[in-house]
Amino acid sequence: MGARSTLHTGFEKKIQWVRARGRAPRAIVFAPPLIGGHALQQIRMLRPLVPRGFDLVSFSYAGHGASSGVFSFQAALDNCIAILDWARCRSRAEGLPLYGIASCFGALPMIHAVVKRNEPLDRMALINAVPNWRWEKLFFDFARRWSRSNRGWLSMAGLRAAVDQYLRDYFPRVHHRKRSFGILSTRRIHWPLMARQWWTLRRKSPGLLSNTPVFCAYGRQDRLLQQMGYADWAGYETTILELCPLASFWRLDTDHFFSCPGIRHRLIVAVDRFFSRAALCGSVLKPSGSRV
Repeated sequence: MGARSTLHTGFEKKIQWVRARGRAPRAIVFAPPLIGGHALQQIRMLRPLVPRGFDLVSFSYAGHGASSGVFSFQAALDNCIAILDWARCRSRAEGLPLYGIASCFGALPMIHAVVKRNEPLDRMALINAVPNWRWEKLFFDFARRWSRSNRGWLSMAGLRAAVDQYLRDYFPRVHHRKRSFGILSTRRIHWPLMARQWWTLRRKSPGLLSNTPVFCAYGRQDRLLQQMGYADWAGYETTILELCPLASFWRLDTDHFFSCPGIRHRLIVAVDRFFSRAALCGSVLKPSGSRV
């Protein structure tokens, strides 16, 4: 992590957590990982926040890495609550504010956990956030690709080829093999439970964050969000506002991975200002209807 920061790790309810600590932190930032990612995933992406005074806390979901158990959607929600509770205890003991930042799938367990714990975060940032469990369009797009496979619609070879192509297209930075997605082995996934939970969760809202200021940054070239049905960005913002009525938006002309040069640095600066409350009177955070 560098000379000005250190890594600490441990377990809470058999879930591995990692904390990146700076020399003189002024806040703790809780950052849930993505499916297939480990506890260091978000810390590596957000590490420029550490020398700016923000300690980072993340974890590995059940079924991932050193965390016990098998993965399911409900397990991800429960794990997020457990580590949020741990981070909240640390922030109280050390007299530090507690913020949150989540990207893509990580937004779902984050919002769920924050609602369940009566909004303990002072502020929260969302990056290309997936706001609900309604992923039918992803499934239909995959089924269309599978049906066009030149290896056969009903063959296992055709299925594997379709899965590989789909993952390469939408998750090009995630290392995947035949029996794993990132670090998540297919043997550590409870597939029947996942199917039932997806159906149950897609029919309910994670809840309302009525008192938490939220900074939502997203790329208008995000093909994953578009494939989920958010080609109409006004509709996407409406969905976020239904969950986070105090949200303001930063719209960027970039992709899901913020690949454009300089974008990630600008994002770190924007999040720093938002968490530092300077954004309320600065030029980075604009009203909901504005463009940055």
